[in-house]
Amino acid sequence: MEKVIVFGTGKYYQDNKEKIASLGYKIIGFLDNNYKGKNAIFEGVNVFKPEKVVNIKYNKIIIMSMFKYEMVNQLLKLGVNIDDIYVYDVYESECIKVTKEYYPIKFRNKNNGRKILLISHELSCTGAPIALKYAVQVIKENGDIPIVMSPSSGPLLDEFLNMGIDVVLESGYSLKYGRFKEIIDDIDLIIVNTMHLSNLVHGLLKQLSIPILWWIHEGESFYNMTKKDTVSRITGNIVMYCVSHYIKNIWEKVYTNFNIEILLYGMPDLYNSTMKYRLSDKIIFSIVGTIDNRKAQDIFIKAILNMPLKFREQCKFRIIGKINDKEYYEGLVKMSSEINQLEFIDEVPNNMMYKYYLDSDVIVSTSRDDPMPVVLSEGMMFSKPCICSKNTGTSFLIRDGEDGFTFQSEDYKELSKKMIYCIENRNKIEYIGKKSREIYDKNFKYDTFSNNLINIIRQLLGEEKLEDRELCRE
Repeated sequence: MEKVIVFGTGKYYQDNKEKIASLGYKIIGFLDNNYKGKNAIFEGVNVFKPEKVVNIKYNKIIIMSMFKYEMVNQLLKLGVNIDDIYVYDVYESECIKVTKEYYPIKFRNKNNGRKILLISHELSCTGAPIALKYAVQVIKENGDIPIVMSPSSGPLLDEFLNMGIDVVLESGYSLKYGRFKEIIDDIDLIIVNTMHLSNLVHGLLKQLSIPILWWIHEGESFYNMTKKDTVSRITGNIVMYCVSHYIKNIWEKVYTNFNIEILLYGMPDLYNSTMKYRLSDKIIFSIVGTIDNRKAQDIFIKAILNMPLKFREQCKFRIIGKINDKEYYEGLVKMSSEINQLEFIDEVPNNMMYKYYLDSDVIVSTSRDDPMPVVLSEGMMFSKPCICSKNTGTSFLIRDGEDGFTFQSEDYKELSKKMIYCIENRNKIEYIGKKSREIYDKNFKYDTFSNNLINIIRQLLGEEKLEDRELCRE
């Protein structure tokens, strides 16, 4: 059994201590910057000042804190070997070694275009990383040089490499500033994706003179976990945008007297006239997204169970997505054991998802808190009616019963009624789907997003904004 020291005794550890215990480590001590004095005991073992770590024999140090970037730096300055430092990743429920890995990179000559670094908290096929992928595509088509950086790999890595994009996997962004500096030496602009990277922004990037566009995708649940001093720590080189009015409203309640602008993402139009509306014996309801409590697939299952059997038997139900919370997933499986019409499908690569949209009749989002679900925007692109909770940014765009449907978050009975309406009025689904497509055309067209993003970049770089610009497409 490996002997480990855990750096961090706060909420981050408390929320995840059962998961870390399940990994089979023997915790021989804790490090705490708020060390209370000699003989301090926590969880039955000793608590030490970080400076004392050099006197302890261990196999690895596991950082469990929101301030992991600063803590990595602190340990390195104390002389801890980088190979002994690990960070607990709440998304993967595992300890990730602090290393830096370059994929083959040949940075182009700066004269060939501006170098723009885009930093993502992960490379999964979930909403925020996918939105960033389209931003990368826009930047490349504009003749600039996008470079993607992330602490961990994922399905989007291969997509970026196939696009010819430079990718850096860096699990400790601020490991020794010199190591980071070799990447950013000639960078003209940095785009930071999501609030998950707030420690990186405040711990390192604010020290730079480079313009930073911080693109926020998080909803209310995230702000309940973070300090309200985020805004007070924002420096002059950081400009903040969010992806929906839903976030803007929350943001301005949490951070009063602070204005944040909206930058809706956009996506290439994959739909064409040869893709006909499908009509089969069964109506297919699909819910797509990471399987966890925030996405609220349990509400979907409760809505199905609430349906009279005569309606349920006319349908197929699909839950598609990566399992983010195994315990939650197991609860869903148990809850749905009597629903023969329900199928669970693992995470599907983004470039293959169109098949599932085409094969669905209605796209559903039951999220408890979701600023602007990409899956709904993609569903609208394929002319699919969408049903979403009012705790999504998309609900602000839908006229209930006209171009989609909304329901009160948590109200599975209301959701069930909306689904039954679709079953009883199948002849109206194609028309509502066409109206849904109008929402995509108005808000999520790729060229609109491209113009908006490039104009923001030009503004941050002190250049004149362009109207009705032409893209340099390859």
